[in-house]
Amino acid sequence: PSKEKNNELENRIEELTTELENLRKYSKSLETNISSLHKTARIEIARKDRMIADLRQ
Repeated sequence: PSKEKNNELENRIEELTTELENLRKYSKSLETNISSLHKTARIEIARKDRMIADLRQ
């Protein structure tokens, strides 16, 4: 391949590498957020269950 084609391919590799890094960061962020949301939901359900139990007494 020509030098021009090599440069083009190297630029594309750099773009894709950057995109991959960004997607990995985004994925990690989503994983953290989902984990926090799940934890919060479980705490809220437990709190509501206690409230219901208190109201039944």
